[in-house]
Amino acid sequence: MDLNLTDAIIAKTQRNTGLFSKKTVLEVGPGPGSLTRSIIHHGCQKLVVVEKDRRFLPALTQIKESVEERRIDIVLTDILKVDERSLFDSLDAPVRGWDEEADCVIVGNLPFSVSTPLLMKWIRQLHWRKGVFAYGRVPLSLMFQRELADRLISSPGTREYGRLAVMVQIFCHVKIITHIGRRNFVPAPDVDASMVYFEPRLKPVGEVDLQALDELTRLAFNQKRKVIGNSIKYIHENAGVLLKIAGINPQLRGEQIPLEKWCLLSTVYRRSIFYRQDKINAYDKDGNDASKLLTLEDLENMGEM
Repeated sequence: MDLNLTDAIIAKTQRNTGLFSKKTVLEVGPGPGSLTRSIIHHGCQKLVVVEKDRRFLPALTQIKESVEERRIDIVLTDILKVDERSLFDSLDAPVRGWDEEADCVIVGNLPFSVSTPLLMKWIRQLHWRKGVFAYGRVPLSLMFQRELADRLISSPGTREYGRLAVMVQIFCHVKIITHIGRRNFVPAPDVDASMVYFEPRLKPVGEVDLQALDELTRLAFNQKRKVIGNSIKYIHENAGVLLKIAGINPQLRGEQIPLEKWCLLSTVYRRSIFYRQDKINAYDKDGNDASKLLTLEDLENMGEM
């Protein structure tokens, strides 16, 4: 991508994240440094780039050496293995309150193969306010294949709406900043790209249990042609009572269920006896007394209320 285009992308990013001049920026997957140059051009307090492919080190080193002040760090590793908390600690990045504008931002061009696992890693961190989100509501501006970007912003009832949209949108406001045509890349790929902005919510859409949500959405969206009433039976033959308590029509498919209902279903499932099929001892891994989980009788009574 040429500098005019990447400058425009970073300018649009800053309209959402705030000016980079006061921020510590983590760039993921810089490659030869197309976006890196524009991040520097627009100014930032500190920039750290994480790149897995050593072939790009000479280009990135050249960019680093072109900057008079030593504001750039290059980390050659897999971003999936990075401890972002330690990374920002080493940069003396400031910690902000959850209701304040964060002084850190993540920017990146993510390859398709790493997009989903990396987003899920960050969603888990966001849920527990750990990792990068120990520094506040850190926004992300990430480039994806356009098809994936459309899935990330999709609404219930649409063909694109799936597990990733549910998991991400419960915790973030998501929107597309701009589209980038395939001809802007060298070599040109077979697909267009989009820059997507993620702003962590002050609080999730609803009370949610992330682990339970992860399991439920896997069941529902890995079998998209099945209605939720059939999918949930893979948990237990009587697990349909969870849908009744959550007020979800068992004839709906996963893509028809709104975010609020997914949140409610996750909390009901987490509190139910169905969540503990392998009761090796009286406590689950979170230290909760398994005897306090709702039995089938309890759940049926709740469903009749």
